[in-house]
Amino acid sequence: TDEAGARFAAALGLEPDSVPALLGRARTLARGGAFEEALELLDRAVEREPDRPDPRLQRGSLAIRLAEEEAAGDGARKARLRAQAIADFERALEADPGNPRMRLLLAWGRCAAGEPASALRILDELVAEGRPLPTLWSNRGTTLAMLGRFEEAIRSFDRAIDEEGASVLDLRSRGFARCESGDHTRAALDFEQAIELDPSRSDLQFLAGRCWYESSQELARAAPDDRSQAEAQARRALEHLDRFLERDDGLPEGWLRRGQVRLALGLTGPALEDLETLARRWPSQVTPELEALIEHARRRVDEAR
Repeated sequence: TDEAGARFAAALGLEPDSVPALLGRARTLARGGAFEEALELLDRAVEREPDRPDPRLQRGSLAIRLAEEEAAGDGARKARLRAQAIADFERALEADPGNPRMRLLLAWGRCAAGEPASALRILDELVAEGRPLPTLWSNRGTTLAMLGRFEEAIRSFDRAIDEEGASVLDLRSRGFARCESGDHTRAALDFEQAIELDPSRSDLQFLAGRCWYESSQELARAAPDDRSQAEAQARRALEHLDRFLERDDGLPEGWLRRGQVRLALGLTGPALEDLETLARRWPSQVTPELEALIEHARRRVDEAR
């Protein structure tokens, strides 16, 4: 509110509608989750001093965050927010063309807007200059992954983790890149390390479970006469998928993956329950492959009787 803004400005000895006061209030609102109100204040700050870079940097960063959190159905607003962010970062960069932080933000904005090739050119320039910038290697890894260059992405995430320490974001991102490159075992280990840092993240439980299952299937195919290691990995997958479904039972693939793992472990009755739950709750997800899997589970249940 205007009254709250006046109190904020007075505490800092600023005019209530000055750009520094507007930026400070916007930061406070954004930290509290009031993103739309913060964006309105940043619009006012940019209007007051359109050539000043810091209001545009702050508004661009908030616009990217809003675009990431925007409802999936509002693609037009996502596009507008991302375009605004890129325009703000480019305008800010005009005031200081060599500023590495502004260039990093521009690369981030272009990557978020679906322009990873353009983003990578900026990031590679910064790497070539030897700039010690926080998140540079992480952003480069994300950008390379968007381009499908997963092995290079993994090396960038390795560098980010070596230089800045392991974070949930970098471990999750490296795990995703390893999974996409076919290294399911090391991907699962990345997701488990991320779980140690943030046990509340149910998505990490799902990702670890999915990757351990894929790894167990690869082992079973490679060594059909010795299934002990494959079974150990499948049980590890089951532990993660159980934890995931305890917290979030609204993802169809969670039920499918646990049903597959249970089948692989010979737990045919519980597997059939999972697969039938999936078919009942999400009939649009029923495919010929799922129908065949359910029929296979039913036959195995009948044989066990």
